[in-house]
Amino acid sequence: MPNLHRLLQQAAVGLMPVAAPSDPDPNRTWASLSAGKRAVGAPNLGAVRLTPEVGWRTDLAAVQDANRRADTSARVGLLGEALQRGGIRSRVIADRYQERCPAFAVLANQFGWAGGLAVPPAGWSLPDGWIRAALDDCAVVLLSVSSVAEADSRTRPRSPSDLPKPKAAALKEADRLLGLALAALRAHGGRLIVLAPASPDYLDAHCRTLGPVIAYDTRRPESPGLLYSPSTRWPGLVTAADFAPTILHWSEAQARPGADDMDGRVMHVLPAP
Repeated sequence: MPNLHRLLQQAAVGLMPVAAPSDPDPNRTWASLSAGKRAVGAPNLGAVRLTPEVGWRTDLAAVQDANRRADTSARVGLLGEALQRGGIRSRVIADRYQERCPAFAVLANQFGWAGGLAVPPAGWSLPDGWIRAALDDCAVVLLSVSSVAEADSRTRPRSPSDLPKPKAAALKEADRLLGLALAALRAHGGRLIVLAPASPDYLDAHCRTLGPVIAYDTRRPESPGLLYSPSTRWPGLVTAADFAPTILHWSEAQARPGADDMDGRVMHVLPAP
């Protein structure tokens, strides 16, 4: 994965606690990304449907009800609501159509609308120009690459070193999309966060699992280091709740409604010595 390897040499890196597909609550990481607070998930989170009224939307009622019952005080949909109320346009791009797109729920407001979902036709690869076109129109673009996780679930590798052909092909395509995103962001002078909201299913579901997080600023192309969050106060360790306030901070909106209701904190970079 040449694009990922080059990015790792220049970016800030960290780890984030995540759920596995076999976890009793596999969607809790996605819910926390949206709420800016530790949240619980719900089955079928991110199920999408196309409506004539507002286009693509998802129903967040089940996950909002789950958080009320769990007394988390988390509001799934808060990031999307804050972006929209702050006048920040956003869009989700998926590498393939699936009935469930958890990434859409991350940017959806409380009514399940996320500003748009772009999906290539069945059997097609994501066109080269889609990411650039989205960045021309939106300040926040979430690129969802689900093919690697899907390959993991189909081939059931036994270890990280086990690389069946379907997973190798999925990783190659993911690296291509990362290269497209980097090229488009450099043209706009933007920032990038790469994260893995779920750990592979072959890891022990009873163990605490960590997913990689990479942050990169195209305006500072040589800025390696560790990510730091006041939430943990541990260099290199951040939380899913830190994602939403970081995105709101990066959006540079004059007003960022919703940030005060989030427990997560803005991630910073501790430069490498």
